[in-house]
Amino acid sequence: MRVKKAALPVLFGFLSLLVFGQERTTLPKANIIVHVVDQDDKPVAGARVGIGGTMAAKEGESTKGVTSSSGIFAAEVRTNGSIGTSARKDGYYDTFGSEYRFSWPQLERAFATGYLEPSNSTIELLLKKIVNPRAMYARSIESKIPVEAMKIGFDLEMADWVAPYGAGKTADLNFRVDRNIRNDRDYSATLALTFSNNGDGIRAFQAPLRGGSILKSPHVAPEDGYASATEWRQTRSPSGTGKSDNFLDDERADQNYSFRVRTLLNERGQPKSALYGKIYGEIRLFVGTKAPKPGIGFTYYLNPTPNDRNIEFDPKRNLFTNLKPEEQVTAP
Repeated sequence: MRVKKAALPVLFGFLSLLVFGQERTTLPKANIIVHVVDQDDKPVAGARVGIGGTMAAKEGESTKGVTSSSGIFAAEVRTNGSIGTSARKDGYYDTFGSEYRFSWPQLERAFATGYLEPSNSTIELLLKKIVNPRAMYARSIESKIPVEAMKIGFDLEMADWVAPYGAGKTADLNFRVDRNIRNDRDYSATLALTFSNNGDGIRAFQAPLRGGSILKSPHVAPEDGYASATEWRQTRSPSGTGKSDNFLDDERADQNYSFRVRTLLNERGQPKSALYGKIYGEIRLFVGTKAPKPGIGFTYYLNPTPNDRNIEFDPKRNLFTNLKPEEQVTAP
């Protein structure tokens, strides 16, 4: 049974204040079962598991153990309602479970009974195998858009805009930004992404921004399903109802991307040569309501070997050298 994360209302913070400073024995216990599986949904035996219960602002109770042949480790911890988990094993990428929180009714009952329900709550963690990490061009980029309302090419291998705006030679990604700024509380902006070749494109996949496997992507990029264009929009407008300003921003949480560029198609319209890579997180648009130019930011990985769909990056073999700290990439 996989437990879904339950949302806590504002009362959770009030409850934390009530229990702050009390002895640990006054806090309820939670019986937690961690089930560790690999990318093929097979149990992982011998994984080292950590389970931590949040006690108060500066306290915590945690326990560690090793999974059984069925990938199970169970433990009891005291907590004010928040549980954190992790798992690791040699030959696998570390993983961290998203914080699990019990609901307010569950907490209210638990302080009367001493135990959080449901008992034996099961949290599933995914350990992805380390298969075949590759040397890649991997970098975090933040850059001003050279020109607005015009398509500008970006070279992933050079990490720069194409001439005449930079040293780039190949337009792997084409960006265009259009802004309509009335003031810093009332504006709209669109970032459009297109590609240079038939068969190029981008495809989204979901992975948590916080928690989960440190290898957020699949090991291999998909063969098809790439969109030839996509866009992001940001708007802000006064509410007009006496409330604080409303932010209308369609940035998609937990969104990541695979991409295909420099594609050459055969006579049947199938890729005979292409480069594959990935983007961790969203492509961010910095509107800059008072700035002369907008900006973008994203973290990307490019496998330079044609037709190799492997996007499992080896952080020790980044093909970019002498990167600034803010440009460096450590996630595989």
